[in-house]
Amino acid sequence: MANENLVLSEAGVEKLTKTERPVPGLYDDPSGYCTFGIGHLVHKWNCFLLEAASTGDPWSKYLLEQRPGSNGLYLERSAASDPDFAKLKTRAVEIAESAVTQKWYKKRFDKLTGQEQAKVTAAATKAVEDQASLLGKTPDEVLKEDLKQFEKAVRADIKVELTERQFDALVSLCFNIGPSAFSRSKVVAEINKNRYRSGSVQQRQDGIRAVENAFLEFNKSDGRVNAGLMRRRYAEADDFLGEARTELKELEKNVRIASGSPAVKI
Repeated sequence: MANENLVLSEAGVEKLTKTERPVPGLYDDPSGYCTFGIGHLVHKWNCFLLEAASTGDPWSKYLLEQRPGSNGLYLERSAASDPDFAKLKTRAVEIAESAVTQKWYKKRFDKLTGQEQAKVTAAATKAVEDQASLLGKTPDEVLKEDLKQFEKAVRADIKVELTERQFDALVSLCFNIGPSAFSRSKVVAEINKNRYRSGSVQQRQDGIRAVENAFLEFNKSDGRVNAGLMRRRYAEADDFLGEARTELKELEKNVRIASGSPAVKI
């Protein structure tokens, strides 16, 4: 395996953490999915504990803004130490039961059969327990464990040799879109063609454009172009392609010197 010894560097961890904007608790991401800490997807339901805490006192003291001046709230980790946390979980399960019922059956919970109710309650309880279990962990602990699957995916899918900076950029992308989407992506396909750093000037130009465009395909949240994701994709593409662009400029320079031609703008 070409990159079997690569792991996300300390600089890569720092950059990823800054990009993800760590939140010391549970929150809903832009797609409405429950998330914890440093971009850890809990599941594709809302944060039911957060919603339960938002019903009012005494839980409002555990609700904080994700960033000063923002409207996004999160449920801080200390909520799990409250003596009445079990009551909050019970309320969260009730909210989850309603959400799951609407999603699966398009009706009220009390209109379900006994078997259907049992199925919904099991799913709702698991969702809340998954959320609650994370409040006992730190964001750094969860990130450290999370990174293993994304590093593994990049090492498995990329067949050409990578520099540390390139590997870090791909782990950042994979972390954001998930291993399955990463594996199927044009990013992987274009990189494995290796056109961006081999061949003629034109071949490298085409290869660099293809890789950058492949990164930029992942610019949407909930079906809409997201400005934050656009900035992130450009940054990841720039980190990945930086050395290839430098090599291309040097090759262009040598070709011009050899041919006596003026600079070509691309």
